[in-house]
Amino acid sequence: MFKPDEMAITSIDLVEFQYRTWIQGGLFFFTIFVGLLYSRYRALIYRYYFLYVLAATIYTVLKMRAYTPLGSWLGQYPFWQYQLSEAVIWCGMGVYLLFLHELLDLSQTHSGVARQLRRVAWVCIGYGVVYVGISVWVDVSPLRTLSFWVSRLILIPLHIGLLVWIGFRVQSSLKSFVLVGNGILLVVSILAWLRAGEVILKGVKLPGSVDDLMRISFGVLLEILVFALALAYRIHLLDRERETSQLAYIAQLEENRQLIRRANIELERKVAEKTEEVIENQRLLEMQRESQLRISFEKRIAELEMLALRSQMNPHFLFNSLNAIEYLVMKGKEKEASLYLSRFSRLLRLILNHSREETITLADELKALQLYLDIESTRFDGKFRYVIEVDTRVDTANLVIPPMLLQPFAENAIWHGLMPSYQIDKWLFIRILPNTQGQIQFDIEDNGIGREKAQQNRSINRQKSLGLDITQQRVTLFNQHYPSRISIQIVDIKADSRTGTLVRITYQPDELTTTVVS
Repeated sequence: MFKPDEMAITSIDLVEFQYRTWIQGGLFFFTIFVGLLYSRYRALIYRYYFLYVLAATIYTVLKMRAYTPLGSWLGQYPFWQYQLSEAVIWCGMGVYLLFLHELLDLSQTHSGVARQLRRVAWVCIGYGVVYVGISVWVDVSPLRTLSFWVSRLILIPLHIGLLVWIGFRVQSSLKSFVLVGNGILLVVSILAWLRAGEVILKGVKLPGSVDDLMRISFGVLLEILVFALALAYRIHLLDRERETSQLAYIAQLEENRQLIRRANIELERKVAEKTEEVIENQRLLEMQRESQLRISFEKRIAELEMLALRSQMNPHFLFNSLNAIEYLVMKGKEKEASLYLSRFSRLLRLILNHSREETITLADELKALQLYLDIESTRFDGKFRYVIEVDTRVDTANLVIPPMLLQPFAENAIWHGLMPSYQIDKWLFIRILPNTQGQIQFDIEDNGIGREKAQQNRSINRQKSLGLDITQQRVTLFNQHYPSRISIQIVDIKADSRTGTLVRITYQPDELTTTVVS
């Protein structure tokens, strides 16, 4: 129970009590208001502001006068009034520095100073927690006095230095609130400290209620009011920035809409151009397809013409061969006739196979040619001899030529050059070799009567060389429809009473055809 004399309140104390109650009521109001604000937005700046207001409110409660019931009760527990209040000051300073860090957004503009400021803030909070923890177990009265002077003599100059740095280095529209709020708190606190320690105005009664307002809690309340205005202005700036962003977003949307509209127009133009291009390409492809089809038809017609010409050659050769077999039988040369017939059947099989092909290898052509020459040599009782010479550089297995290319010229040399000749030594020489231009050269040379005398004999006998005419037509068609080229040159040999004919066939293969072995 409190004694009546301890509960007595003088008129002077009543005035002071009224002002203290007014200040504490204001702090309690801000504590509840900022607490609700933090619970709504959950931002760091509202958390630190709430903790700072809460620390100020707790400090004013702990510093209540003894003539009040709560102050009298706290007076019975010095730990709460002295040690705990000192810890609250240090923790309040720490959350205050963190609040400034968030309010001025120092991490974005001065990251180095922001890191140092956060470290100092957490050192203050840590010191307050350690201080109150040690005070529970140890008497820290000497430490309390030291802490009191350190907090005033070191932190106040540091605080002033921080405010000066903010004033000159920080570019923020909120720094004026920080400077004004801290300036009010600093002035009121220094005056209250000097007044309470009777350093100034000793024994002087200030007019009005200035004496009652000259206390730190009043300065903190004024600073909190200024910071509340700073938060309100910050919200205003955020709203204006949000509104500006929305207007910019709307303008960007409109610009995007215009861009999309222009892009659609451009796309429609390009689609139209592309459509015309596709139609033109289709027309060109159709023309190309028609051209290719026409070329294909022309080539097929040429192939059919060549097939028809080969079909005309085969009966011509067959007729001559059957006459030879009949001649041998009539002469009673059954053995030669049998050998002739065997070779003839083999040759006939090759001719039938080759007649279905547009081109054959040189090796197959030479095989058929040698059978033919063997047959003709047998037929004429070996009255002529022949030689087939192939240069080793010619790749006979891969070089392709039209079928029956060489045989008509060999047949013409035998029938119209060698057989009418009265020479004893009759020969037919066939050479195949590459020339200096990369072409293949076929030479069919005989020592017969020559073209002039043969032409006279054909005129007398009214004969016509069907084989040579047909071969010339086939060569012409082949040159028109194949990349390879064939040319024929016939040379009369007249030197030193020597006659004969040289047929030179020059064959220029296409680039993909292998002709010469290196």
